[in-house]
Amino acid sequence: MADKYSSTAFEAQKKAFKEYLKLNNASATMACVALNIYRPNGCRFKSMLQEAGELVVTHNGRCKETGWRADYLSCDPAIVAKVKGGNSGQ
Repeated sequence: MADKYSSTAFEAQKKAFKEYLKLNNASATMACVALNIYRPNGCRFKSMLQEAGELVVTHNGRCKETGWRADYLSCDPAIVAKVKGGNSGQ
């Protein structure tokens, strides 16, 4: 099994993060808690996926984990296409 700090573990966590956000609309912290991922890595995954065009912010609301305002994220291809398509017509 891969050490939790190895690049293999990092890539596995990134994949799990993306798959979680395909099925759930959640903040990065909520996804990290659900998946038991180190929170700073969740922030890295969010940035990487946004830059790749695979993640969008659906809305801003109260995080169910922290109580603070947070972006709710999705990697669902249908939602990503809808959000990106909606922004171009404004």
